Amino acid sequence: SIARLRETALELMGETLLSWASPPAFAAVFGSTARLEEAADSDIDLLLVPPPEAGEEAWQRAVSAFASAISKATGNDVRVLELTTEELWAPGNEALRKELLRDAIILAGSRDLLRRRPL
Repeated sequence: SIARLRETALELMGETLLSWASPPAFAAVFGSTARLEEAADSDIDLLLVPPPEAGEEAWQRAVSAFASAISKATGNDVRVLELTTEELWAPGNEALRKELLRDAIILAGSRDLLRRRPL
């Protein structure tokens, strides 16, 4: 069924992200895919928050390979929004945090990151 395919794609995404040498501190699908409003040609919107120890070059390679592999597996473009924790909590991102709290499908990390600014 289509619901099972969607579930399988989300499981693949989560398992792949968690297998990285430096997994994301937080990862979530948001937008139309999270709200179950996607069309066959919709993008998959993904927020990734890198861990503090991630090396920039290795992180970028992993993100690029991930987006490419998931796009190939699903037939949908993957649009990655990369933000540090500080950027996620920047004054201009309140609407994004509210949307994520309301709709996001968490693949890695905790929803608490969206509720409380880390110290």
